[in-house]
Amino acid sequence: MLISRTADRVTLDMDLAEAKRLGVALREGPLTLSRAEFFIRTGVAAESACSVADTLIDAKDLTTAPVEVPFPAGDEATENPRRPRPQRNPQA
Repeated sequence: MLISRTADRVTLDMDLAEAKRLGVALREGPLTLSRAEFFIRTGVAAESACSVADTLIDAKDLTTAPVEVPFPAGDEATENPRRPRPQRNPQA
């Protein structure tokens, strides 16, 4: 695997077997933790991590054109809904 960096980007260059191994490793986290715990530890929605992992696992099926996989930061209210939050005063 080759990792290169420009000013604000990182590029991974790997063969298909490496992509599959990396995808399987990335997929394991969301499978072993609750949705909330995964978000607390990573700041990422489990669904986003799984999407990236699945794309890497299935890389052999991709065309040779670049593929963009969204990987946004998670929303805490969605990913960790049981966390107590201060009540907002609508008249403040």
